[in-house]
Amino acid sequence: MRFILLFFKNLFIRYPKPFSCKNLDILVNGPSLKSDLKKYIKGNHKILVVNQFVKNNSFQRLRPDYYLIQDPYFWDINVKGHWSEKRESTIKLLNSDVNWDMLLILPNTAKNLFDKRIKNSNINISYFKEVPLPKYYKNKYSYNKLGRFLLDRNLISISNSNVLLTAIYIGLFSDSEHISVYGADMSFFKTLSVNQKNNRVGINEEHFYGDEFFEISNSKKVFKRTYLSNQLSKWAEIFREFERLSNYADKRGIKIFNKSSYSLIDSLKR
Repeated sequence: MRFILLFFKNLFIRYPKPFSCKNLDILVNGPSLKSDLKKYIKGNHKILVVNQFVKNNSFQRLRPDYYLIQDPYFWDINVKGHWSEKRESTIKLLNSDVNWDMLLILPNTAKNLFDKRIKNSNINISYFKEVPLPKYYKNKYSYNKLGRFLLDRNLISISNSNVLLTAIYIGLFSDSEHISVYGADMSFFKTLSVNQKNNRVGINEEHFYGDEFFEISNSKKVFKRTYLSNQLSKWAEIFREFERLSNYADKRGIKIFNKSSYSLIDSLKR
């Protein structure tokens, strides 16, 4: 029911393609990005980065063309703790460190929330429609015909469960013919652990900018206990979505290559 309401609410709202480029490099925030960037050469490709990439020491050297922010904690003021700190530090750096023309890409759900806090005149803002495709439009390894029809016309979006999925979707929507992915370890689930005293599930999360351990909550607003079964099911579905997305790109004749030096995504060509 929620999807039906969102679908009809957004049916006649059309957002233009954020950009147009044939060759797109997507740099995400996995630990392998450290070694990937040592060998990375931009060439004539455009660069898209995500979420907290502004904290990377290479940010100003790379001068990315596009910056995608997808996670709601960036604009939900009710989010507390380290999520709030991540939001505030990212906004501060975007406002102070971007001295070239850059396009910030946000979901339509963030309109008039996050964008008001961007004061840097070098940053332009574009929106995309975020109406995730429900499971009944999906087969195990692909989208069904109706799902592909709706995706082709940008009437719906793919799962918003992972920012790399969204970044690839943005590239497909923006007519990219060759998409290369770097820093896509997708190995966070390997660091899941269980506190042996209280059975709380936690994670030691690695990024290029450091490590942090925290107990996992099913909510970023208040602590809501999660279980290992919840986390493993979530990651299994993310990997299935990569399989569907790869299948969809193949049907459209779009090339996606995973150039990460280390990655567990087995559905994207190496």
